[in-house]
Amino acid sequence: MLSASGDSSFHYLTDHLGSPIRLMGENESDALAYDEFGVAMVQAGQNTGSFSQPFGFTGYQTDSISGLYYAQVRYYEPDLGRFTAQDTHWNPDNMIFGDDWLGFGENTVIPDMTSIIQSGNLYVYCLSNPLIFIDYTAFKAGDPFKSMNAAAKDFGKNYYGITEFSRFELGSYIYEKNGKYYYTEPKISEPHNAGKGLSESWKSRPEGVAIKDRIATLHTHPNRPEFSQGDRDHAHNTKIPIYVMGPGGVIFKYNPATSKTTTLGKSEFAKLSVKEKEALIKQLADAWNKHIDECQNCKNRKWPNN
Repeated sequence: MLSASGDSSFHYLTDHLGSPIRLMGENESDALAYDEFGVAMVQAGQNTGSFSQPFGFTGYQTDSISGLYYAQVRYYEPDLGRFTAQDTHWNPDNMIFGDDWLGFGENTVIPDMTSIIQSGNLYVYCLSNPLIFIDYTAFKAGDPFKSMNAAAKDFGKNYYGITEFSRFELGSYIYEKNGKYYYTEPKISEPHNAGKGLSESWKSRPEGVAIKDRIATLHTHPNRPEFSQGDRDHAHNTKIPIYVMGPGGVIFKYNPATSKTTTLGKSEFAKLSVKEKEALIKQLADAWNKHIDECQNCKNRKWPNN
């Protein structure tokens, strides 16, 4: 529901992609329509009083200054059918064979055509085929993946930069819906404990996602490359696997059913921008100062770790 000035309020009516096509209320808005790439085809006067609603194609938020759509981590230009920044998900490790390598025999892997096409143009929207594909968040949390491991790798690549810089752990959960894998929005926790972040991340899960859908834990380590005993205890208590990405970019997985640790290999991860670093310093400086008053191990650590 969207509230305007006065007592008026409106409800969104969306199409199958989540794009608002009408505002329903006391004074109904005119219909909206978009072409395949999100260009507004019909957008007459919206009869919404003294305000304008901010959402457009697939629910992207419209930037009133640039006229672009904000897709969570990148801006999207519908007239060109392109994002304004590169998709950092793709790298030499996955741009040919994808995130889930399928092998025939010991040393043979199969090229993945979707990965080749997508990584061939890091600005392209949905393989230039928006009639079949949709990209709600420009990658990152919330996107569907083919496996738990693929979701864990994406988590590490897109979020470990926060931990590397701030020395605070992040927490998230992988969940499964209709045979596809997703992870909740990662939340910043504490320097040596992901519990707070895990709790906050689970609260941010989409409506309809239940405990039974939760199938793995994701978190980061700023200093330790592998699992702590507390991590393994968490996995046994929850009865689901746990992943960690630590210094050096190596991702580990611990399976409580077998009590075995495996590695998913080393991955490059996105570095933070100057503005992102400044925001983290402002957000976490007081918490870090409080932490080093109590933690002898961190007293002499450089902070932020840039």
